[in-house]
Parts: sequence; C-alpha cells; structure tokens
Amino acid sequence: ALEHVVHQVNAALHAGRKIDDHKVTDGRSFFKSLDQHQRGALSRSELAHGFKRLDVACEDQLFDDLVNTMDENHNGLIELHGFLLALHRASPRKIVSE
Repeated sequence: ALEHVVHQVNAALHAGRKIDDHKVTDGRSFFKSLDQHQRGALSRSELAHGFKRLDVACEDQLFDDLVNTMDENHNGLIELHGFLLALHRASPRKIVSE
C-alpha cells in the first residue's frame, strides 16, 4: 500500500510538476517546495497539502502510517532525512549507489 503512494509521488515528480511555482523533480525538491518556512521540517498538514497538489491519493490510515514512518524522532515533524528514507524504502525499485 505504501508502495502505491510512493509510486504516485514518483510519477508526479518525474512529470516535472509544480507546487507554488517551484518545479519538483525529486524527493528533495518536493520537500523543499513544501517547507515554505524553511525550517527543515514539514508538518502533517504541509505534507497533506503537497500530496493534494501532486494529485496523490492516500487513505487517512495509510497517510498516518506514512507520517509515522517519516517522523523519525516522533516530534510531530517530518525532517528531510526521514522523508527521503521513507520514500526510498517504499520505492518499488531500489537504486543502489556506491
């Protein structure tokens, strides 16, 4: 189920979608476009806003699971590392770089 959400996100990113005039092409640019306060972390509502802007469909329970996975230190905020790691782990094709 998480894989399906990540697939939707990746498809939107590879299509070069825009969020608030920011072109998003990968997880990092997606995160930065949502982090409008430039604090290095996203709230649940900011992530939900980003998913809606990319037309990513995600049931509430699945969204909760994804946020809990991304929130590594359980402070209610999603930091870049946790965001990218969760996207990578749920990605159907793993890219290994050395």
